[in-house]
Amino acid sequence: MTSFRQFFESSTLMKTGLIAIAAAAAIAAGSAQALTTLDFANYTATGGGSVSNYGQFANVTFNWADIPYTGYVTITSDSAFSLYLSDYSGGTNTDELSGYVLINQTTSTRLTNDVTWCGKTRTAEAIRGSCNLISNDASIPYEKIMPDTVTAAYNLSAGSYLLGVYDGNDPEGSVSFQASEIGYQEIISPVPLPAGGMLLLGALGGMAARRRFRKAA
Repeated sequence: MTSFRQFFESSTLMKTGLIAIAAAAAIAAGSAQALTTLDFANYTATGGGSVSNYGQFANVTFNWADIPYTGYVTITSDSAFSLYLSDYSGGTNTDELSGYVLINQTTSTRLTNDVTWCGKTRTAEAIRGSCNLISNDASIPYEKIMPDTVTAAYNLSAGSYLLGVYDGNDPEGSVSFQASEIGYQEIISPVPLPAGGMLLLGALGGMAARRRFRKAA
């Protein structure tokens, strides 16, 4: 007859295994990408860019070391999301301004129409046309957006978008955005999926070792 102690130990081991399985499943679920596509389509040789997709939010950075600079990224999401301007460095000029373009490809609608500054021929053709301005200097007398991780610059519906930057004024700089379905998120280090597998295997191995120990006793 199974003693209460054996039953308790068996139940405890089973709970440990279930917790490990649940943790691995949660990690695997977290790796699913709701922002289904986020890729740089083009940027000039004077600079570059990077994207980091964490599933429900993604970080996009444009950077350049010479002018003119132009670059854009495609963002496709299967649900509504917000776009934040998280950081901006406009270089050494006192009138730090850069232009950004946001186009809803799903509806063929340009969402940035404040100035014509990005209509120059040296702007990438896919985003060429009117744009809005970015600055980190509140005293500059232009309508502009400034870095803000509390209030989103745009709240967007599901669909495909072009997000681009043009700068022909500041010799070096960078612009960072975050597209997020869950509000602005601080940058984190994602847990690699294999860690979830190791957690599960470790728990199951412990259960097996425990059973062998009881039989040997």
